[in-house]
Amino acid sequence: MACDSFSLCARLLVVSVVATGPLSAQTIPNRTEAQIKASFDAHKGDFDYLLGDWEFTSVSREYGKGRGLWSAVRLAEGQILDEFRIVGDAGETYYVTTTIRAYNAVLDRWELVGMDEGRGLQDVGTGQSVGEEIHIEQRFGVNSERPSLWRIRYLRHQAGPVLLDR
Repeated sequence: MACDSFSLCARLLVVSVVATGPLSAQTIPNRTEAQIKASFDAHKGDFDYLLGDWEFTSVSREYGKGRGLWSAVRLAEGQILDEFRIVGDAGETYYVTTTIRAYNAVLDRWELVGMDEGRGLQDVGTGQSVGEEIHIEQRFGVNSERPSLWRIRYLRHQAGPVLLDR
């Protein structure tokens, strides 16, 4: 956008700032350092079951039967980095996404961001530990023609399906 005068540019900037509102509309809880550390320690292992290299099968109403590979590692500060890949019968990649999962002990929740080739850091979500489950709500395909909101329940400490509610 080109501005013809400083005054016009300044007014547009002020309107833009006012229109967007505060950067953080959420209320930050007043937690002590001890509470933050205790929360982090209690939840840092929430995704331990995901660590390693996995093969999986899937059944989709839209795409039918499928299979894929899932790899996850813990980074030095406790974040989880994973790659989720849908592959064909000959091992060819149909879809791949990379996700970083970081526990925010101040807000007492997991925060996730997914990255797809050429799409940036747009697929964001949050997760909560609920008993033996992790409940995630994450937007996918934000920069695509068909964005979607997924609600995912991971069942910890037991073999079995991952339940998706799209």
